[in-house]
Amino acid sequence: MVTIQTYISKNSYDAIVNKHLLANGDFIPIHHSSAKQLGNQQLFTSKGTSLYGTVIISYQGQFLSSFYDWDDVDGIWLSILQAMYDCLNTGIGTCGFSDRSMD
Repeated sequence: MVTIQTYISKNSYDAIVNKHLLANGDFIPIHHSSAKQLGNQQLFTSKGTSLYGTVIISYQGQFLSSFYDWDDVDGIWLSILQAMYDCLNTGIGTCGFSDRSMD
């Protein structure tokens, strides 16, 4: 079974970048009652250009992504959908969603 959950960051871009250890507590599930407020704050601060968070994907209990794979949630989802589209059309789909360095 595939499980996909979108999370919004509770912190600003700079706070996430400067934090060395990210955890579930740094993010809030998108369906949480506070997610809309956090998302609106991020969009206001970034002048409508960025909504930081992550998409956690697991397959049969094996995690394929983690909280360290955070970025602009819109970009993550667009990359996932493009990879799925490519896979359906060519049999191969890759996902290079992050503009950040993944050290």
